[in-house]
Amino acid sequence: MIQEYFAAADAVIYALFALLIVLSVMSWSAGVLRILSTRRISRELSSLLPSVKSLSLCAGDWQRSAKLEELQTQLQSKLGSGLGLIAVTASTAPFIGLLGTVWSIVKALGSVGGGAGLSAISAQIGEALIMTALGLLVAIPAVMLYNACVQINRKVFAEFRARLLALASQSPAFDSSAQATDPASGFAP
Repeated sequence: MIQEYFAAADAVIYALFALLIVLSVMSWSAGVLRILSTRRISRELSSLLPSVKSLSLCAGDWQRSAKLEELQTQLQSKLGSGLGLIAVTASTAPFIGLLGTVWSIVKALGSVGGGAGLSAISAQIGEALIMTALGLLVAIPAVMLYNACVQINRKVFAEFRARLLALASQSPAFDSSAQATDPASGFAP
């Protein structure tokens, strides 16, 4: 059935179709790798804490703050990798599908002017609808993946922050007033 709609497709439609498929595969791959990596990072949080314990040995508050900031930056960098591709896919896929839709409708309207029959026009309209659906089928899971990854990142960062504060309460020389930033937005909570 889908082959009938793409029988009259041109290079633009095939290129847009291929681009959407590639974006979908890449965003799913990035999402799965991101989730697996975040789980690994969550398990390895304990390995970061011994270096945090050394903060109490630092000579001054500025050294402790610098080390804390460095650890938070490292964690944010690890948690944020791969999210850009998922976000780009989520935001551009509907427009790529829309471009395919518009392209097919323009071809269909050109066929009407050329005296084409209903079967030729219906195939191009079907092609347009398939491109719209494909754009949405690529974008919606990418949005869901992005949101899931951001929520998981926030939980991991909150766990890291809680462990830091627990360590701080055990160490009188540790400054627990240092402000952490939200890994998803980069702003202080």
